[in-house]
Amino acid sequence: MKGKRHSPETRMKISASQKGRVHSAESKAKMSAAKKGTRPSPECIAKAIAACKGKRHSPELRAKMSAANKGRRHSAETRAKISAAHIGMKPSPETCAKISMAKTGSKHSPESIAKMTGVRKGKKLSAETIARKLASIKFNRERLWVETCLAAMWN
Repeated sequence: MKGKRHSPETRMKISASQKGRVHSAESKAKMSAAKKGTRPSPECIAKAIAACKGKRHSPELRAKMSAANKGRRHSAETRAKISAAHIGMKPSPETCAKISMAKTGSKHSPESIAKMTGVRKGKKLSAETIARKLASIKFNRERLWVETCLAAMWN
């Protein structure tokens, strides 16, 4: 049928004859082997992207997709890959500014504060961490004292 097209009636007949057809395990294996290692051409990918461009999912479909993915967790292996991919990445100053603006004014709820406190309770700090914290406290006290003295001198 090169160069010709089936009529709509013929296409319906062909469709009806193929309905309910089940491929054997052997033919499924052959089809799978034939597709292995092949990738769509860049033109094919571009056409697929163009076909979806500007289209939006309906609210019902979005709710359905959301429900399907609720509670889904990445495997430990996938989390490790994501972590490795983000090593060395630093957000741009614009991104940092956006995050800062989004978080400005937000406070933790009493439940989340209790949860964070519960996680920290009973954890032992290393000697290095304790020394760092003490040095920070000492530095801040000294700075506060200097600022107080300077304020008293200038007033």
